[in-house]
Amino acid sequence: MLSYIDDVICFEESFSAYYTVLENFFKSLRKFNAKLKGDKCSFLQQQAIFLGRIINSRGIQPDPAQVSAIRKMKPPTSQKELLSLIGSLNWIRVFLESKMGEKISTGCFSHRMVPINEVRNAGNIDKKFRWTKEADLALKDIQMRMSTTPVVSFPNTNHMFHLYTDASLYAVGGILIQEYDGQVHLVSAISHTFTRAERRWNVSEKEMYGILWCCERLEKLLRGRFFHVHTDHRCLVYLNKRKFKNSKIHRWQTRLEEFDFHISYIKGSENTFADFMSQRPGENDKTLDYEADNPAGREYYSSNDSPIRIFVPFWNNSQFPDKLRLTASTLHKISVKSITAPKTIPVVSANLSNLSEFQLQDSALSKIIKQLESGSRTLDVSSILPESDHRKPSLVKYQKSLFSIT
Repeated sequence: MLSYIDDVICFEESFSAYYTVLENFFKSLRKFNAKLKGDKCSFLQQQAIFLGRIINSRGIQPDPAQVSAIRKMKPPTSQKELLSLIGSLNWIRVFLESKMGEKISTGCFSHRMVPINEVRNAGNIDKKFRWTKEADLALKDIQMRMSTTPVVSFPNTNHMFHLYTDASLYAVGGILIQEYDGQVHLVSAISHTFTRAERRWNVSEKEMYGILWCCERLEKLLRGRFFHVHTDHRCLVYLNKRKFKNSKIHRWQTRLEEFDFHISYIKGSENTFADFMSQRPGENDKTLDYEADNPAGREYYSSNDSPIRIFVPFWNNSQFPDKLRLTASTLHKISVKSITAPKTIPVVSANLSNLSEFQLQDSALSKIIKQLESGSRTLDVSSILPESDHRKPSLVKYQKSLFSIT
């Protein structure tokens, strides 16, 4: 049973449990001499309207009556009316976030509300109300979006969560989804408007803060379980493998250590609601260009559509012996077995354009890749790699995360 001021909803998975909850509820009403209005009550319903939302077995949708009221709203003529409008829109904002085919950052509710919020902020400063053309267009756009609203599904803790984040100049948006029963289910859609100070952050800071803000905002669903984060900002793929010199990002890294997740890169043009509603989560994660950054360690997807990922040793650089250093020209000539870590740990610099060929030449990696490509669920990395192999911990962890997804 849930209650909000004088609105109450009772629900259970079985009739007997529902009857018990209802019986105890009526006992409490009689005890405190509280009364219910008959025409506002409904019992034994397959769906119920609660706080402007329709709740049923499929999930949550907005009440059509509330949608109609918002679509008929006229532009505000005073600061008081504006605040009332903003409050009404915020109440159902989860249904106004990015839709099919829209980029998350620019399609999110917070980004679309920027012109309206600027009118509010200006009115708070000089106490004069000025409704702008930009705000009027934003309101009409939001009202049009009310014609089609998504169904927000209930979270299913038996399946993996996938969090997609994206930031624009003015806001950051996040979409939390799950895939099961052959369908992609929208669990939550959230967004945050950047303050004036936050708008001055660089792109990496905005994207990093977007991941942090979404994780902390959804911590009741994400904390304590493994999940996947998908970002279109390439350098953040290494945030759990390196320390950033940017002190702000480094502090946020520390806060993110409270969560257990794997982060993947997705091309910006594909980071839209349509892409992850129509495709399997993570299938568009791309092979990374090694020359794009210079981190202290990297995780790569092999080519030829193979699902195996491998960590490139972070001590492999120009200071490493030429016979063992990974370069484009020597990649196919050496075996991972011959590489041992030096006492010092310099910075990586390598070109991995032929990584798949290099992996297949290594007997251990070749066995792992072939088993994964065959669809086998009996992969045992521990029996393939010896204890002395420096790759074993990473590949064992990957094996566990892979089978936890499927």
